[in-house]
Amino acid sequence: MKIAQIIDLLYWGGAQKLLLTFADQAQLAGIQLTIIALRTDSNSPIMAELQARGADVVFFPGRGLFDLLRVWRLARYLRRERFDIVHSHLTYANIIGPLAGKLAGIPVVASIHNSQTDEASFAFRVRQYLETLALRMGARKVIGVGQNVIESNKKFLRGMDVVVVPNAVSPIPALPADERRQIRAELCGDADRPLLIAVGRLSMQKGFDCLLDAMAILIAQRSDAALVIVGGGELQVDLTAQLETLKLQNNVFMVGPRDDVPLLLGASDLFVISSVFEGLPVALLEAMAAGLPIVSTNVGDIPAVVDEGIGMLVPPQRPDLLAAAIGAMMDDPARHSACGKTGRARIHADYTPEVWFERLRSIYVDVGKTG
Repeated sequence: MKIAQIIDLLYWGGAQKLLLTFADQAQLAGIQLTIIALRTDSNSPIMAELQARGADVVFFPGRGLFDLLRVWRLARYLRRERFDIVHSHLTYANIIGPLAGKLAGIPVVASIHNSQTDEASFAFRVRQYLETLALRMGARKVIGVGQNVIESNKKFLRGMDVVVVPNAVSPIPALPADERRQIRAELCGDADRPLLIAVGRLSMQKGFDCLLDAMAILIAQRSDAALVIVGGGELQVDLTAQLETLKLQNNVFMVGPRDDVPLLLGASDLFVISSVFEGLPVALLEAMAAGLPIVSTNVGDIPAVVDEGIGMLVPPQRPDLLAAAIGAMMDDPARHSACGKTGRARIHADYTPEVWFERLRSIYVDVGKTG
């Protein structure tokens, strides 16, 4: 089987990490995999990571979303390479991929990674309309990463063949004690400080402004608490300014994009999600795999994974409640430990790469038969 997976951009995000997980499994299964990126990120090492896993990586940049020449060039490439299935991820790829696949006569599967938002900008509505139109025209099946993702997109997916396939992560082994202390000291200056970690792109979706406000509340009671934010993005300057205004320089450390997130999770004490909307975050599953208790907003498909035995949930954009939940988890060592163990066990039981990959392969085979 020869598979092409198309994605908007190669950087360290959840959908991109799934490409790495798929590449690992595809290599074991003898599947030929090509990753097609619509944009490049010269600072990201993910291209080399994919190639090391046996995947070919090609780029199809264009002059904006409405570059029809790119769609035509991509269709010719797909036809020439004789792919069996095209699988698109994220908005731009979900517009361009199904159209190119339709022109090439190749079956397309598309993944929806996020719940719908209340964003009302004209540009967002245009992209949403075009994505819906392209999926209706060219996608044989649409995959949602969780049931909430499907339900929140229901009016846009009406009449399409839709299935839920939750994301997956590989197990993360515990770090040796000395290595764990060393990483903690490097991150926040003192290995004995309580260390929180948040991972995600610095964008409106992730609600990091709310998390910084919550940290300002938290350190009024826990001045030793430290937070590491892993990720880069368009709000870097704004969040840095907010951090300085709140005088959090000794408590919050923005370390940028990292390719060693499993190590950073293994060195941390608590994982925090402050998102305004979500699907099923890969970073959440990685944190559970690392044995971390979770404090999160109750958005997307997170509540389907994080119950009281794994962590605590609060409404989005409520820094007071987020701070209270973090403090409550930090102040309850027994619950902290139990949540971490339960989360790790849940990953081993329900979110393994092997099961996830076989579900995708089964979808590819079924779609190919109807092509």
